[in-house]
Amino acid sequence: YGFKQTVDELIDELKAMPNVGLVIDLHTLIFTGEEYPEVKKRSDEEAWANCIAFFDRLRAEGFLNQVLVLYPIDEPNHRFRNGDSETLWAIDIAKRLRAHYPEMANAKIGVIYMTDRPYYGKDQDELIGLDDYKRMSSILAKNSLYDQLIATIRPDQQIWLVAGGGTQWKHNPKPWVDYALANPRVWAVICFLWTRSYLEQTDP
Repeated sequence: YGFKQTVDELIDELKAMPNVGLVIDLHTLIFTGEEYPEVKKRSDEEAWANCIAFFDRLRAEGFLNQVLVLYPIDEPNHRFRNGDSETLWAIDIAKRLRAHYPEMANAKIGVIYMTDRPYYGKDQDELIGLDDYKRMSSILAKNSLYDQLIATIRPDQQIWLVAGGGTQWKHNPKPWVDYALANPRVWAVICFLWTRSYLEQTDP
């Protein structure tokens, strides 16, 4: 569920594709604005009411137990400057939602960070990924960014690999899959915008 999608659109998709796992982006439910500096917290009351309305709808439609990841906000270190307080507030809402709905008791709290910036709220996240498409699979090289990330997280935290598969980036899937298979800390590979364009990939 992306922050530019309505709940009705999501439910229509789920009815056409039952039994898929869900990553739910909370951005529009708890924040206003899309990009820095327009992104602002909604009031606690409004944010919680929006979330309850959304997840109650998923429950009523029978899809709540398919939520695998709660995603408080995309790239918090891009949408905020000095954003620890906003990020931790969003993570807290995600954890409260998980506690509120038994169907989501096993859902993870996920984040994707831009690189070369502070990783706001990292200690409270359970799935951590990095967004740096221009580096392609060099981000997976020995002692590069994902190796460095794994070295700094707790044993109970995991990573998801964020590859750019769209026509702008043309990432070759194989290095990402190979890295995932070789690293037990990898929870998933996110095939972001992956299309047949990878057949024309420029990533070695």
